[in-house]
Amino acid sequence: MDIKQKILKKMIDTDEDFVYIVSHHPIVYVPLMIISAIGIIILFFLYKFLTVYFPVFASYFVGILGLWLYFYFLLNFFDIYLDAIAVTPSTLIIYKWYGIFKNTTDVLDLQAVESVFADQSWLIDILFNNWDIYIRRAGHTNVFDNVFNPNKVANDINNLIFRLKRNEESEEVKENFEPDLDEEKIKMLAQAMIEVMKEMK
Repeated sequence: MDIKQKILKKMIDTDEDFVYIVSHHPIVYVPLMIISAIGIIILFFLYKFLTVYFPVFASYFVGILGLWLYFYFLLNFFDIYLDAIAVTPSTLIIYKWYGIFKNTTDVLDLQAVESVFADQSWLIDILFNNWDIYIRRAGHTNVFDNVFNPNKVANDINNLIFRLKRNEESEEVKENFEPDLDEEKIKMLAQAMIEVMKEMK
């Protein structure tokens, strides 16, 4: 189990194993990386400038700004990293992390999921193979945006849900037809069959 699965299991608070996990496209991290890099460059030149005129004040001021930039990067990184669609043997979970104080967990029973499909709306989505995944259920559609290779992901999830549903149904059928006989009943049934066989002779 990788670190993301461990974190998600803790955040979602589930004991079920994840059969399949979908994350955001790596391109979603690019704006965050660019903003962070620009921030580091600005801090560097700001520090150089302030040390000329305010040598004592410069370290504290740039240190506070650097700490703020660090936390800004971490919060936005986890905002992207922790978002996921997780398929378990009985449910489909859509988890979205909005920050330390807010996150949403939408747990769907596999039987309630009607279909999973991909959709794109911009030319750039086609170029980077970066589309949105839609999960349709009765009267509602959940959207998980920016997924890499979305058609394959949608097909994988649909096939997986179909297999899991079929396994669940076959287990139910097996349970319904399982004979509810204890040892006494089996002995009585065997005795009755022996007597019937004797009478036939």
